[in-house]
Amino acid sequence: MRPYSRRSICSDDQSAIATHQPAGHGATNDGRAIANVFLIALIAMVLAPLTSSAANPAKLPDGMFSTSGNQIVDQNHNPVRLSCVYWPGLNHQNGPLAGLKGPLKGIPANVEAISATGFNCIRIDFNNISLHDSATPAFLSVLDQVVAAAAKNHLRVIIDDHDNEGNYGTNVNYTDDCAAQQSNGIWYDLGGASDGTDGCKDPGHTTQAGYQSDWVTIASRYANNTTVIGYDLWNEPVARKGGSTWGGGSNRDIHRMYETVGSAILSRDAAKLIFAECPLGIYTPTTLFDGTTHGTAPWGDCTGAKALPVVFTVDGHTIKNKVVYDVHLYPNSIGDISKVYGGSSSSPSAIQAMNYSFGFLESQNIAPVWDGESGTGFRENPDDADWANMLDKYLNGQLGSQGGPTFSGNQQGMGIAWMSWTIPYSGPGSDNLGIINKDGSRIAEQLRIVEPLLFYPKEESKGSRQDGSSQH
Repeated sequence: MRPYSRRSICSDDQSAIATHQPAGHGATNDGRAIANVFLIALIAMVLAPLTSSAANPAKLPDGMFSTSGNQIVDQNHNPVRLSCVYWPGLNHQNGPLAGLKGPLKGIPANVEAISATGFNCIRIDFNNISLHDSATPAFLSVLDQVVAAAAKNHLRVIIDDHDNEGNYGTNVNYTDDCAAQQSNGIWYDLGGASDGTDGCKDPGHTTQAGYQSDWVTIASRYANNTTVIGYDLWNEPVARKGGSTWGGGSNRDIHRMYETVGSAILSRDAAKLIFAECPLGIYTPTTLFDGTTHGTAPWGDCTGAKALPVVFTVDGHTIKNKVVYDVHLYPNSIGDISKVYGGSSSSPSAIQAMNYSFGFLESQNIAPVWDGESGTGFRENPDDADWANMLDKYLNGQLGSQGGPTFSGNQQGMGIAWMSWTIPYSGPGSDNLGIINKDGSRIAEQLRIVEPLLFYPKEESKGSRQDGSSQH
């Protein structure tokens, strides 16, 4: 949904993909960790009225997860919330992860700080070409290091296929940056409905079969690894002419792809969640994928799931409790959406469009929706600030009076992956939306948004589970 370049947040030297920790690493980061914990505790005290009943944010419980109605639940059927941060960088060919050279140096220090901030999981990328070049072993090693560091810090990981070629392309402008959002609108760039490029004039290398094979490679690598809890199959498919559709069986049908590739993944590891991003970029009012709703969906059109939900099949058995639908919510300064909502990212008309394009899945207890990317550099106040306030309320179920989803009992609000674990917005032309100050501390303005969206377990109401089934 972001019509901008992510060039600046991934500008570290390419050699950083093989970075090792410097001498004295442990002592330096112990001091930083103590300082960061103190800072977070202080901010938590200030923001306490905004939180749920639990005093401190929680990590996710052991074991794997499934879905029940609009909730993601643990193996004991207790609702959980995926409160993640997105750490970009591996969307570029051979990386590196953003910010490895500072202010927090190396993977262990960054992951430790992510945990101390209160997040319970990390969304991390890969791109297809990086699985097929001379640097592939080093690239996969970085993924392994993040997973290992996450396990050590009681975090979980969601892996996202962000783009095919890992490149900005030679046609870079305000709307074409294929490392941030693949411009051809589909999940492959060779054969089928593609023109043999990714939409940014990069020659394509990924066929539909190759795309599925890459996912099977990743799934096999992390099979039975309980730190990796799910796979976000494709970042920001675009629902425009020549882009992704929902249903119909063509080679642009992303619903069919989700079912086919998701089933292939689950045949290797049935415990994982599969995140299905709803095709986005619908700015001009049109008939949405359900065939009846007329409107807009710049963050993602999930209406196709009404008649065509994503259902997986493994060994002849259908699996319906592993899919999580995914949208990307941004303010006007990032998503350029106010042109359709009266100049405000948080206007009643914007909230109404959120309700009919994806909120219904939550409100009608159909399926969970994860906000797989959200962030702001506070470029356009008061719009960004108003949007942030709206985001907290919407995801926490506090806009029921405007038709938004609501949650009761021990139900959790919608999860999120905050954009991003990088340095902050620095002025016009900057694409950094990070939560880290240049001295390694967290940005209080960002924490005020994130803290109410962390995971606070709730006690279960006596006599019923979150989905209405009785307790025995």
